[in-house]
Amino acid sequence: EAMAIEGVWKKSSPIRGGDNFLDVALGVGWVKRRIAVNAAQTQTLRWTGSSIILDISDKRGTTRHEMVPHGKVVQGKGFMGLPVSRKVWWASKGSVIVMEERYKQHLGGDEHGSPCEGDACPLVRSTRGARGDEMYIEVERKLLNGKVVHPLIIATAKHSVEQESTSM
Repeated sequence: EAMAIEGVWKKSSPIRGGDNFLDVALGVGWVKRRIAVNAAQTQTLRWTGSSIILDISDKRGTTRHEMVPHGKVVQGKGFMGLPVSRKVWWASKGSVIVMEERYKQHLGGDEHGSPCEGDACPLVRSTRGARGDEMYIEVERKLLNGKVVHPLIIATAKHSVEQESTSM
């Protein structure tokens, strides 16, 4: 059975709220934040058996992520290839994918890059779904001081797999 978000999606506008999120929640420097917020990007999602394959492509190349929405914790690589404990599950009756990644080092702030343990480690939660012909991705992170860095929203326009394969 196909997912509502299965297909090829192209970022249609700069990331709203992205600069603040990348700075405060992830500790990304100014130059990289500017590039990330405005860069062209394509995301391709495919359902294959028990896994969701997400390919994220931009001028640097393609990064592949495999997500298994069984709700169990698995080890993997997150933002910037950093090690994470990841849990993925379906929400909203199987129409939305939720992923939580717990990093093994501090991100952003005075402790950026230093090791951490348990609940002191950054938890980043992303929710991915579709509304009509747009895919949305909401990302949030709770900081050590308890403040939640509000969702980062990326709206993208859907393109059929056929359109994408004829243009390659």
